[in-house]
Amino acid sequence: MLYWFSGKDKKLLHWHFDWTGVGFSLTRPIPLKFYRVSLLLPGILLGVMPAIHGFCTGEANIFFLGLFGILGGTGDFLFWYSLRAFDDEDLLLSSKKAFQATIIKRNYGKND
Repeated sequence: MLYWFSGKDKKLLHWHFDWTGVGFSLTRPIPLKFYRVSLLLPGILLGVMPAIHGFCTGEANIFFLGLFGILGGTGDFLFWYSLRAFDDEDLLLSSKKAFQATIIKRNYGKND
């Protein structure tokens, strides 16, 4: 997902692997609205949808695979939840560690 948000530039993707997670991060800032989508989409596609499908069809294996996907996406969901205070136009620069980032505010003069 981050590949398309980066403008399909493979040089901007950084691979990280540590005890908190495995995945890619970008080496340049992207709008927060795109990063939020990339945080929620794996948990929805690999967790919620298979769990619903397994529950509705009675397939216990698919249901438990979906529950495992939901548990795997919990960290991404918590990181998404912690970003709720920021505006969609702000930029996010990923850190080399999982679930760490720098927020670059774009709209200091905007009053809500």
